[in-house]
Amino acid sequence: MANKTLSELIAQVVDRLVNQRLKEAPFDKSYSGVISEVLFDPDTEPDDVKFGQYKVRYGSAEKTIKLNDGLVHEVGERVDVHVYENNSSHIVVAPIINRVPPYKIKYIDYSGDNNNKEQYDGMKTSEIIKKLIEEDKCDKFIEYRQTKANGQIYETEQEYKLAVLNKGEEDEEVLALVLPDGRSIEFENWNV
Repeated sequence: MANKTLSELIAQVVDRLVNQRLKEAPFDKSYSGVISEVLFDPDTEPDDVKFGQYKVRYGSAEKTIKLNDGLVHEVGERVDVHVYENNSSHIVVAPIINRVPPYKIKYIDYSGDNNNKEQYDGMKTSEIIKKLIEEDKCDKFIEYRQTKANGQIYETEQEYKLAVLNKGEEDEEVLALVLPDGRSIEFENWNV
């Protein structure tokens, strides 16, 4: 210490203080992470509280989180981790979706009455879609996937529905694709 000048000692102390303050500063951090453990069985129902719980490793930390995207992820899948204001209790994890195609897709053609537009006159498109879903008058396709988790292989199914008006007619129109979680994507001027 005797060899250092007063200004060098002050600079060293200031440097330590700045580094300490930066470590504790409330700024956002982003990490590339990986799912290290699946904490539920992939055949768990999506409305079960356990569904979507994973251990995620990022930086030098590992944290149990819940992903609410309705999908089943596997050990080794990459995720983006955002830590807000340098507070590990305020994190958001977003999967980097790199899904493999399903090994099988089954199409189920609705063959009931024709769902003609006339019977829905005066209704909004969203109301027609809701009615078709409630009355189970939709074409469907089911994706079958195999997921490896917890040392086992699970087969999972996800059902998508197509709300179709004037089915089989020249003016047939697909109104919407209903996702497995119940959300729908509306279409205009689509036919099958």
